[in-house]
Amino acid sequence: MRMLFETLRRIGSLRGGIGSVLLCGLLPALAGEGDFLTPFAGIASAYDDNLFRLSDDVDEELALGESSRADWMRTTFAGLGLEWLPGRQQVSASLQALDQSFQRFSFLDNTGYDTAARWNMAAGRSLTGTVNAGFKRQLGSFDDFRAPVKDPIDTTHGEFDLGYLITPEIELQAGTGIRTTTHGLESREPSNFRGSYWLLGVSRRTPLGNRLGFEYRQDDGRFPKREVGPFSLVDDGYLQQEGAVTFTWQGGFTSLDGRLGYSWRRSDNLEFRDYSGPSGNLRASYVWSPKLMLDLNAYRRLESLDDLFSSSVTATGLSFKPVWAPTDRIVLQANTDYTHRQFEDSGLFVGATQPKEDILSYGLSASYTPRTLVTLSAGYSHSQRSSDRPGYEYDANTFNFSVQVNL
Repeated sequence: MRMLFETLRRIGSLRGGIGSVLLCGLLPALAGEGDFLTPFAGIASAYDDNLFRLSDDVDEELALGESSRADWMRTTFAGLGLEWLPGRQQVSASLQALDQSFQRFSFLDNTGYDTAARWNMAAGRSLTGTVNAGFKRQLGSFDDFRAPVKDPIDTTHGEFDLGYLITPEIELQAGTGIRTTTHGLESREPSNFRGSYWLLGVSRRTPLGNRLGFEYRQDDGRFPKREVGPFSLVDDGYLQQEGAVTFTWQGGFTSLDGRLGYSWRRSDNLEFRDYSGPSGNLRASYVWSPKLMLDLNAYRRLESLDDLFSSSVTATGLSFKPVWAPTDRIVLQANTDYTHRQFEDSGLFVGATQPKEDILSYGLSASYTPRTLVTLSAGYSHSQRSSDRPGYEYDANTFNFSVQVNL
């Protein structure tokens, strides 16, 4: 408990005090029967044999000043989880702080935190909605940013969605949200991002829970720290629109959820970065037995990318994640993810053939709960990328182990 309170005290002193606000605002609700407050704490250790995702052709001594690209990481963490059920409403919140230390590359040592809150609301028989909000601080990934330097990233998000039944079968949907990303590394400030969206939709649902509808969404993305001029080859913002057919189907042990649509992106200042194309995703879940569940997800989407060659990339992928619980105390999970990324605009070299990449990852994890308050977890993952961009191909292996105590 002492470790938990010390870690939470550090959260309160961090910028914005968001964790403290969430915690103080929600704790008074804990008196109700059926509500849950779950403090937890633990420690995790991980080994990564290619921490900075370097290509096999790169010399470690020249790039890192070290004879190895591998490192051990230790993470201590503590936090609180909350479930509150006032009437038909459902409120959940989490607050977590973590301290990361690296054995070889100690300049990456970092204190991070993650706060999140969700409210599933209901009013009368016709109105439902969801409110999400969160704030996170974490180390930046080295998958696309290849320099061996520390870049702590702050991410905030908030979403508000409503559904209204105009008849027992026809529902109207509306939603809006914001998201910001702020880089702590000064040289990466041009990648700071501020985005917002709104959507409108209508769907028809059946008594069995199946749905078929249409949705229109508009995203507005901005890079507020970028300076652009008449001869700039980077953009400072875009407008993206998408129209999609949405559907949900449930039958027996199988459920399907998806959207099929078309996306248009328009750059604010670089016409050659405009792009349009089909988009969508399909998720299928199958409950083989009470102890085995299979999850399959296929998608094609237009993503933003901070790169000289492109600001948008089409990602087409497939993931498969079976989960097996042979006993009440043991859970095994495997995952396989494959993504093909095609750069869509001409970027720095007008008229040049755009690069493409193939990313494959797979892994296996296991958790064991020998006692109600203790959970042991271990896992292995492998990731590899082939790329037309020189120096961006890599392969990496990661092993991890953790112990968590639910107080």
